[in-house]
Amino acid sequence: MLNKHQFLEAVETCWERAVVLRHRLHRVPEPALGEYKTAEILAEELISLDLSLQTQIAGTGIVAELATGRQGPCVALRADMDALPVEEANDFDYRSQHPGYSHCCGHDGNMAIVLGAARVLASLSDQLCGRVRLIFQPAEEASMGASAMIEAGAIDACPDAILAVHGWPGLAVGSVGARCGAMMAACDVFRITVLGQGGHGARPELARNPLMGVARVIEALSDMNTPERIVSLCQAEVGERPNIISDTGVLSGTIRSLDTGLRAQTLREVVERVDGTCHAVGLKAKVEFLEHTPVVSNDKRLYSLFRRVAGDLLGPRSFVAIETPSMGSEDFGFYLQQVPGLMCRIGVGADSPELHNARFDFADGAVKAGMAVLAGMASMLCADDGPATQ
Repeated sequence: MLNKHQFLEAVETCWERAVVLRHRLHRVPEPALGEYKTAEILAEELISLDLSLQTQIAGTGIVAELATGRQGPCVALRADMDALPVEEANDFDYRSQHPGYSHCCGHDGNMAIVLGAARVLASLSDQLCGRVRLIFQPAEEASMGASAMIEAGAIDACPDAILAVHGWPGLAVGSVGARCGAMMAACDVFRITVLGQGGHGARPELARNPLMGVARVIEALSDMNTPERIVSLCQAEVGERPNIISDTGVLSGTIRSLDTGLRAQTLREVVERVDGTCHAVGLKAKVEFLEHTPVVSNDKRLYSLFRRVAGDLLGPRSFVAIETPSMGSEDFGFYLQQVPGLMCRIGVGADSPELHNARFDFADGAVKAGMAVLAGMASMLCADDGPATQ
C-alpha cells in the first residue's frame, strides 16, 4: 500500500525534470511520422530510467516497460508525439525552433506527463506489482498512429487498462476532467463526387453541370446536425476555368457521431440523400468513406477510479465532471476497441488560447497535475489501494 505523502513527494521531485523535458520537446515539433528528434529525446529519458525499451515501432514510435518483478496487472500509459504545421506565435525561450511547426495541440505536455508519471512509478516500484507499459505514439494528428502501433504489437499481452491525457483550455490549472462513456466523437472523412457531363459555358443546355448537383447536395446535407452528430462540408472543388463546365464536382467533409448505431445510420442517410438529390437533377454521384476514427469511450470502472484518485491527490474541487462530449476525434479510440481505458482532460488554464492556436502552450503547472493523476491511476491499478493512505 502506497503512502499518500510519499507519493506526492515523488511527484514534486520528478515534476521539475518533466518540465525541462517538455520545454526541450516544445523546441523541436515534428510532423506525423517525422518525429525523429522527439523519439531520440524520449529514448534518452527512458534509458535513464533503466526500462526495457523498443524504438522505431510503426516508424518513430516507442514502447517501454516498467516491470516490478511481481505478478499483477499490466497498465499502459499512452502519449502522442506529433506536432502541427502551424507557425508558433509565442516568443519565450523554448519556442519552436522548427519553422512552420509547433506543439499547439499540447503533445509536448502529454509526453512529459507520461514520462514524468513513469519516473514517479519507477521511484516507488518496490511497492507496486505487475507492469506499466509506456506507449509513445506517432501520427495522432493524421489519425493513423494508433492503428499502426496496435498492428506492431504495442498492446500485445497488456489487456488490463490503458490511460491517456490531453491538455484542455478552459479548465483551470490544477483541475482535471473526464466523463463516463463517450468522451470524444467518432469521425468519418467522406468524399462525394458528383458526375455530370462537361461542356462550353455558352451552351449549358448541352451539358449536365455538376455544380448544380454540388449546390443541391450542400443544401440536402445542411440540416442533419444534432447534439449527437455533426455533418460538416468543408471543401468543394468544381471546375478550373470560368467558361468551361466541368465533368465532375467534389465535396469533402466529416461525419462526427457519439455511438456506433448512430454512425451507421448517418452514413446510410448521407448516401441516400446524395443519391436522391443528384438523381432528381439528372446527375449521378459516388460517396466514399475514406478514413474512420472510432469514438473515445471511457470505461465505467476506470472513470469511477479516476474521480477518486483526482479528489484524493489534487483536492475535492479539482475534478470536473464533463457533461458534454467533444465532437473532436482522437485515435486513442482504436486502443479502446481492444482494451478498457480512459482519457482525461488536464486543465491548462481558464484563459488559455485554444488548441491548434499559434499561441497555445501547455502550462507547466498542468504537467504536475497530469503526472499525479496518471501515476496515481497506475498505482491504484498495480497496488491494493494506491496512494490513498496518510
